[in-house]
Amino acid sequence: MKSITKIGAALVAALAAASTIAWSGPGGGADTQWIRSSYFVDAPGIPIPCLGETVHLFGEVPYQRHTVTTPSGGTSYKYQELPL
Repeated sequence: MKSITKIGAALVAALAAASTIAWSGPGGGADTQWIRSSYFVDAPGIPIPCLGETVHLFGEVPYQRHTVTTPSGGTSYKYQELPL
């Protein structure tokens, strides 16, 4: 039982210390931007080996991009093409 009490006390101390760490993610001074748009593709004659034939890609491809810029100037982004 004493070991459980020691573990509990260590956990409480660790959580108390963690609560004093400054958060630098979005909402902590970082700038976040979402772009949702699409682009048009017209690509005839794309060979698809597993089908054994060529295909013609045609139409709008929707995508989204999420950019995060930190107060120190660092930038990261994620780009994702979306299903139709």
